Amino acid sequence: MIKQQHKPTQGAAQAAKLFQSGQFIAAEAAARNALGIKPSDADALAILGLIDAQAGRFDSALKHLSRVIELSPKSADAHFNIACVFQRAGNANLAEKHYLEAIRLKPASAAFRNNLGSLYQEQRNFVLAKKYFESALSADPAHEKSVSNLYSIYRLLGATEDLEKLTQVAIARWPTHALHYIARAEALFFLGRFQEGWELYPWRFKSADKPALARTQPGLVEWSGENLIDKSVLLWTEQGPGDELMFATALPDIKRNIK
Repeated sequence: MIKQQHKPTQGAAQAAKLFQSGQFIAAEAAARNALGIKPSDADALAILGLIDAQAGRFDSALKHLSRVIELSPKSADAHFNIACVFQRAGNANLAEKHYLEAIRLKPASAAFRNNLGSLYQEQRNFVLAKKYFESALSADPAHEKSVSNLYSIYRLLGATEDLEKLTQVAIARWPTHALHYIARAEALFFLGRFQEGWELYPWRFKSADKPALARTQPGLVEWSGENLIDKSVLLWTEQGPGDELMFATALPDIKRNIK
């Protein structure tokens, strides 16, 4: 949920705090109490709408959030919230309409532009998705989600040089985030700069989405060419079938180099 710019009522503020901490039942109760005091409390209605959306009750969510827009038609956050729900409910046209209105009302928001880009990506309109992800970064160069989304778009569009340049900028900004090193390794592979790519590729073991073997058998030591008397080397399939076939051609070389 995007915070409203005005100061909410005490009841709505409590509901928002509970919602943001994941206490949805308590948040709903607090929001309904706030509405009992002030039936036109837009912030409390927004909380109810977001809770319903969280539970997949989209019709009820849209009813509450539509009422919020009636009460606060110039609220960029209200348009953004209902756009998110329309997108989840599968109504791309209305989602697009409200994202665009949210951007018009708050043009500096990277989150609004990023979400619209995600909507276009879902529709496989990669050119427009690229436009809005890039504009999100123009609005906020530190919006990391837009960087991640642009990686996907550049791959899909075959914009390998743009991908490589973006990873350079991202690594400078987030030097400890594995995501960007992995994306850079992939870009370097695409560009034929294999040695540089392989040097960075071990970062995948530091990412949240580690290779399956690293998740199930943590702490395995990488073989660096030392003597393997009374030991063995474990090889595993990590990539897709095409890569597995390619890497399998290296098995004879590995066997010859085992001492």
